Amino acid sequence: MNCPPSKRPMKCEVLLCVLCLQLVQVEEDVLLKSGEIRVLRDSLRAAQQEVEAQRLKQVQVLTQQQQQQSSREKELLKKVQSLESELQFKGAEINDMRTPTDSITLITHVLRLKRSDRDRCD
Repeated sequence: MNCPPSKRPMKCEVLLCVLCLQLVQVEEDVLLKSGEIRVLRDSLRAAQQEVEAQRLKQVQVLTQQQQQQSSREKELLKKVQSLESELQFKGAEINDMRTPTDSITLITHVLRLKRSDRDRCD
């Protein structure tokens, strides 16, 4: 320093005051930025929790839909099996009815032939 010795302490005190003010300003800026960071982190955390909650809800809805569809498919499969069994019974019933009907038709035909033979003979 080129100042006379009597002015040096005063200049140092001014410099010290300026540095103290700058330090206080920097500390305030750090606190302000720390608060902003905290707010942003809280907002980010809340947004992430909301996204996760929506994802879980969507998974739950999809799982529920899959269970409902599976249940409907099982019900329809049972109904199809029941109808197939009923169809088999109806087919067997029709076959059982055809046999006597065929026999009756054959007997009727034979009787007609006999009548027509008798009618010719008379």
